Amino acid sequence: MTAMLCKRVFLRSRIPSWGSIAAQARPQSTSPSKSVPTATEIPPHDASPRRTALKSAKPFSEFLTDSFNRQHDYLRISVTERCNLRCLYCMPEEGIELSPPARLLTSPEIVYLSSLFVSQGVTKIRLTGGEPTVRKDIVPLMQDIGRLRRNGLRELCLTTNGISLHRKLDPMVEAG
Repeated sequence: MTAMLCKRVFLRSRIPSWGSIAAQARPQSTSPSKSVPTATEIPPHDASPRRTALKSAKPFSEFLTDSFNRQHDYLRISVTERCNLRCLYCMPEEGIELSPPARLLTSPEIVYLSSLFVSQGVTKIRLTGGEPTVRKDIVPLMQDIGRLRRNGLRELCLTTNGISLHRKLDPMVEAG
């Protein structure tokens, strides 16, 4: 898939444990009277219970591991640019130029991308926008993505202003 197909795909990064990195980078003392821990005495960064649980839960893809060895398991997908509000910070009076429909992801493309990321270790997907509830097929889209639970997806979330949520809430809850 080319970058032109994707409007926005964000990955949330995890904050590394800088204490263990800084401790390993401390200069060694040349004085025999002072005892400075060596690198073998400092617990490795990977020894945390959370890191161990993540690694044992599912084989994690190098594709989702950054240069600091942080594993990204959270995906945000913007499903629309449209919104049902005219907030000044994102919808100025002069308006904004919306992308042509041919450059936006279709529902099958979003489901396909979601399945690719879940197969590589993503466990949480958040649908964002604009306002996702203005997308006509948001409920079927959520149902299709919700079926990825059998493949390892744990959470399907939605960022919304809540204005039209009351009309779609029950089927969204059923979708997970």
